[in-house]
Amino acid sequence: MASTETHKKKPVDSDLSSAPATVDPHHADHHPLATVGWFTLDSHGRLVEANRATAHMLGLPLETLPHRMFSACILPADQEIHAAFHEQLLASGQPQECELRLLGPQGSVFLAYCNGTLNADQDGMPRVHMVLIDITQRRKTEDALQESEERYRQLVQNANSAIIRWKEDGTILFFNAFAEHFFGYPAAEIVGKPINLLLPEQDFNGSDLSGLTEDIVRHPDRYLTNQNENLCRDGRRVWVHWTNKAICDDHGEVREILSVGNNITPRKRMEEALRASQATLEAALASMTDAVFIADTDGRLVRFNDAFAVFHKFPDKNDCPRTLAEYLAVLELSSADGEPMPPENWPVMRALRGEAVSNAEYTLRRRDTTQTWMGSYSFGPIRDKRGTIIGAVVSVRDISEQKRLEADRQRQYSTLQGINHLLAATLNCQTEQELGAICLEIVQQLTASDFGFIGEVNDRGLHDIAISDPGWAACSIADNGNRHQPPGNFKLHGLYGRVLLDGQSLFTNDPANHPDRIGFPPGHPPVETFLGVPLRQNGKVIGMVGVANRANGYTQAEQETLEALAPVIVEAFMRKRAEVALRAGEERLRLAQEAAQAGSWEWDVLTGGMAWSEELWHLYGLEPGSAEPSPALWRQVVHPEDIQRVERTIRHAVVGGGEINTEWRVVTSSGDCRWLMSRGKPILDDAGRATRYLGIVIDITSRKQAEILRENEVGLRMAQQQLQVANEDLGRRVAQRTLELEETQKKFLHAEKLSAIGKLSASIAHEFNNPLQGILSVLKGLKKRAILEAEDRELLEAAIAESDRIKELIRGLQDFNRPSSGRKTLMDVHRSLNSLLLLHKSDFKEKRIVLQRNFADNLPQIMAVPDQIKQVLLNLLTNAADACHHPGGMITITTWHDDQQVAIAIQDTGSGIGPEELELIFQPFYTSKPEVKGTGLGLSVSYGIVKHHGGEILVDSAPGVGSTFTVRLPINGPLEQSAIGD
Repeated sequence: MASTETHKKKPVDSDLSSAPATVDPHHADHHPLATVGWFTLDSHGRLVEANRATAHMLGLPLETLPHRMFSACILPADQEIHAAFHEQLLASGQPQECELRLLGPQGSVFLAYCNGTLNADQDGMPRVHMVLIDITQRRKTEDALQESEERYRQLVQNANSAIIRWKEDGTILFFNAFAEHFFGYPAAEIVGKPINLLLPEQDFNGSDLSGLTEDIVRHPDRYLTNQNENLCRDGRRVWVHWTNKAICDDHGEVREILSVGNNITPRKRMEEALRASQATLEAALASMTDAVFIADTDGRLVRFNDAFAVFHKFPDKNDCPRTLAEYLAVLELSSADGEPMPPENWPVMRALRGEAVSNAEYTLRRRDTTQTWMGSYSFGPIRDKRGTIIGAVVSVRDISEQKRLEADRQRQYSTLQGINHLLAATLNCQTEQELGAICLEIVQQLTASDFGFIGEVNDRGLHDIAISDPGWAACSIADNGNRHQPPGNFKLHGLYGRVLLDGQSLFTNDPANHPDRIGFPPGHPPVETFLGVPLRQNGKVIGMVGVANRANGYTQAEQETLEALAPVIVEAFMRKRAEVALRAGEERLRLAQEAAQAGSWEWDVLTGGMAWSEELWHLYGLEPGSAEPSPALWRQVVHPEDIQRVERTIRHAVVGGGEINTEWRVVTSSGDCRWLMSRGKPILDDAGRATRYLGIVIDITSRKQAEILRENEVGLRMAQQQLQVANEDLGRRVAQRTLELEETQKKFLHAEKLSAIGKLSASIAHEFNNPLQGILSVLKGLKKRAILEAEDRELLEAAIAESDRIKELIRGLQDFNRPSSGRKTLMDVHRSLNSLLLLHKSDFKEKRIVLQRNFADNLPQIMAVPDQIKQVLLNLLTNAADACHHPGGMITITTWHDDQQVAIAIQDTGSGIGPEELELIFQPFYTSKPEVKGTGLGLSVSYGIVKHHGGEILVDSAPGVGSTFTVRLPINGPLEQSAIGD
């Protein structure tokens, strides 16, 4: 709901808010802001006059604007914003501004900045002068800028370099995650501290570093890049190569420095070792697990370690070539994305040109063995004391396994997405053909294949369920419809036959020379690579999925992806076939019922819910679906003379758990009277009570008419007299029996309600608990084993948390299902309330009910029968929710206690109860709810439960204000009194 302050809170650019609030109407189209709309509104919000820019923005002829309601140009969702804006303008008399979405030319929508000023016309009536500016493009630009800033922030925060921003006085303003890890300082601790904390007073050469930061600020051009020693929190000294960027104000004064640093400590240590002694250098090289080598300016390798030979796939150091020219004949280098690298861009050549780079990734390939792997290079030049480059040092690490793991993780994620898409398609597709096309599309995308097929084995061979079209028009074979595509029912031989007969996956990147090749008919699309995976059901091979022509061929990775999809494809097709069969069975049943003039019905005894077949609606003379099937609707069509007799018969059957066998007349809307016969079979619970009936209704009008014709007039009168006597006697017995049944119903009502809730709980647990456990296992397995980005891990943890919440909801329903022992035990009232509130959470959310808990601290446990007290609290919560007819109500739950009792108050802001009804609400079968929503037994049963616990239930209510029901229960319970159900 928009408030009167909404238009003030809209973000408005300063250059827009400074636009002129008034424009001379006689010069509106010649004003410098000619692209700015200007118009005047009268006190009713009608346009009095406007300029051409306004008409252009709204896409309306200028001459049609006068007397038009401005509100008609505003999107419905923004009407309240405009109303609040107009009201505030009239109330304050001060200029106001807001942003509105308006209708433009040809039904388009644009975002407009509006500035209004209040004036008066010649008669003193208020006039609103409005300025209108289209800010749609500006807002899109702002959103794009915000997105770009967020990407930049992520890039900076996740960079593999230390990034620090500091003020001209040396105060640190920003410290990224890499800097935290590298220097050992948490950002929260070091931000606001001087940058000199990271500098030793002197470097290892004795040079003074105390004035370095001040010199960088004074002479930023001298320090675009620099290398110096830095100090970590634990006292370690590290060498860092810094790239510095000065950030100046409008006057050119340096206000901040952005420094990006890369760790060059290993390289510096190597240089120090070189200067120290050749022996130390050799020891250092030998101890490194990364491949390291040093080259002179002529491209000769003067030093390299054992790891160098291992990295470049040579048996021993002695087998390694000694010059760069020799390596050009043995190796090929390319960038990470596959672009070949010319020799001048190889790491050693770049280093000899003065480049210092860390973690540059290259792909290597041995020309002689075709081995391929990836390396991460760090390199830089070696300079003498005069700064002249005298060589290059290069270190490289094999990252092939790391890249493979990253590719596996991406493949697993893509496979999971494909499975989700496939399962969604199972629900959305109407036919097996549609499902097959989508399955095949997913398979081809995940394996990067040009075409493929999904086939099923039958007694004639392999039958295609789905097949893509790679160019069948040129193929000489045709199906039964004379279409140029494989005809289906293939003999099980060839590559696909090998997959089906062996029941094993198979891929080949040279099908033409495979032992199982059988060739192709003329015009068949070429098959350059092939991958096939069997489809199984209950351990038996029932078909296969095959794909072909992946660029660069298939690997074990594509086979594993397809094997992961195979059981999901089988499950999808089995579900779709079951769904189609069910629809066909329902249609056959409908036709049979229509031919026999019979209808079917279902009746839930516990809830009163009913379901009627289409033919039954016709037998009752009603339009199918014109109302919700219910006992009340059924009574409306039964002949008034038959209703009591039939209801007695039904009640008797339900009480005894027997079959329903009765006849009645219906009066249709056209006035016709029709005789119907109904037979119903009960579904019993464990206690032998009928909880549901399934039955049929047959039109027996013709039979009844024949019986009536065979009776004579005298016999009819005698029958009538006898029937009257019998009816009177039966009426007396029914009245007595009704009283007995009502007493019995009161005693069993509690058990029936708990049974209904229990069945619902069992159904939910059965349908959701097992798959939920599987989902949790998969998600937790991914969390343990998968290498995820921070954002992916956050999403995974959110999914696990939501699954745990669903599991707790199911556990709460199962707890409620446990049958009452009738024994009192210690009960935690707050825990029971929280469990019930979890069941009501979605109902409260749908009705927009605000829940407030005022729970007492240290509320003692009580001696009670937990499921009975839960039923009382559930009834009160349900009544409170039902009382809040209009969205936006509030339910407040308050608990307190004294030495003897615990009290629970449930207050709502609903419709309330009138004084004349307060004395009736605890009587059985009295309800103020509609018939379909209440039976009038909830408060009666709750009152009895509380009384048997030695407590009391109080109510305070006022119409239009709400109600408060207070339950007081003894902490220890009555000494010699059992609860209901003992």
